[in-house]
Amino acid sequence: MKTVKIGRNKFYNVEALSEMLDIPVGTVRAYIRRKRIKAVKIGKKYMISEENLQKFLDGEGEQK
Repeated sequence: MKTVKIGRNKFYNVEALSEMLDIPVGTVRAYIRRKRIKAVKIGKKYMISEENLQKFLDGEGEQK
C-alpha cells in the first residue's frame, strides 16, 4: 500500500485506495473523474488525502 505523509496529512495513491476499499482501480479513477472523491495530481499520479477519503466514506463527495 502506497501512502505518503506530508506534515500531519496522509495521502493515498489510487492503488492503495483501491486495495483499502476492495474496489477496482478503474472505479477509483472514475470516482475521481466524476468528482465523487477529491484528489490532487502530483506529477502523473493522483493522491487522495485522508480527509477527502473520510468525506467520501461519509457521503460528502460531490455527486453530479
